[in-house]
Amino acid sequence: MGQLSDRFEVVCAVYFDPVSDFWSISVPSWLTGIGTLALAAVAGWSIRRDRIEKVALRNQASAERERADQIEARTAREAKENGRRAQASAVVAWSDYSDTTSDKLVDDGAFRMDGGLEVAVVQNGSAEPIFTVDVSWCYPNGTGVFETRQIPIVPPQGRKEYPRPESLVQQPLLPIEIVFRDARGIVWKRDRLGNLTELV
Repeated sequence: MGQLSDRFEVVCAVYFDPVSDFWSISVPSWLTGIGTLALAAVAGWSIRRDRIEKVALRNQASAERERADQIEARTAREAKENGRRAQASAVVAWSDYSDTTSDKLVDDGAFRMDGGLEVAVVQNGSAEPIFTVDVSWCYPNGTGVFETRQIPIVPPQGRKEYPRPESLVQQPLLPIEIVFRDARGIVWKRDRLGNLTELV
């Protein structure tokens, strides 16, 4: 019995020693390698994510700058255009009746209706004069102009009336169209519908 016990102890010692060596030496090295790889992978992913986020932020900042530049450029263009049109926008014309028109402008061929003398009224609401104002009476159906007269100058905040010439068109209060030059020398057209256009 004693020999059997000794033999069992020897067998157990021989059998269990490699397992003990495996768990105490081999397994921790293997796990350490995997852990190192895992940490490296996580670090690499984190660096890549940070890089992607930085690129996205740079792209977003660049897009914001570009959008701001576009808005600034558009605002500058609009301000320049508004400044360019400022005087012309204050000039209007229409048909009306008047009994106060200067005798110098009234001739025997002026068109009169029961309401009085029909005139084209040109109103310059700007702070500067306008020049060479071509006043045109348009056909009611919009097919064109049948008569044009010229007013040399309309002063700042001034109003000029020009009697409508007699013609075959007997309809009262015909649409008016004007072409004029502003103080900067720019030529403008205010059509029969009131639209303002710069002429080249």
